[in-house]
Amino acid sequence: MKKIITLFFFLSIFLILSWQPLLRSLAKSLVYESSVSKADAIVVLGGGIGRRVERAVDLYKKEMASKVFFTGGKRFDTSEAHLMAKYAVSLGIPSEDQIIETNSQSTADHPKYLKALFQENKIQSIIIVTSKFHTKRSFLTFQKALGDTYRIGVVAAEDGVDYDAWWRNHEMIQKIVIEWQKYLWYRLFL
Repeated sequence: MKKIITLFFFLSIFLILSWQPLLRSLAKSLVYESSVSKADAIVVLGGGIGRRVERAVDLYKKEMASKVFFTGGKRFDTSEAHLMAKYAVSLGIPSEDQIIETNSQSTADHPKYLKALFQENKIQSIIIVTSKFHTKRSFLTFQKALGDTYRIGVVAAEDGVDYDAWWRNHEMIQKIVIEWQKYLWYRLFL
């Protein structure tokens, strides 16, 4: 019995160690990084409200864009976009440099509802700000919806995921697995 337990223990260790590179690459494949230069606008996607806004404020203060779009749907008696805009004002982005879109309920909705606002404000280039694990799906969604008429860059906000050991924490597992499901759904059906 002792030999079986020892064998099981070493087999378990071997499997854990051999799967780690695959698990690392699974999470890291969700991340899209693009070179970002100045743009007409910064677009902050609803979801990870605080860190995304902070990243957008940093870009705004570096004069990467003169307008900031906040997009996110209704939540109770307000919206994600309004909450982000309010936080951005407290961090230094004046309300006259903000444009708020409140109809979006998903990543697929963002470019659909923003396109008219982009045309109205003569926006031709954008920098999307979203969580790191959400960058690839966001970029592909905007690219598909807007086509080649817009120059699109993506900047990641810190998302709290340890990409080298995400499988060791249930909240990180949830983020990565759900994002992979959404990514596959978007690629196959949208």
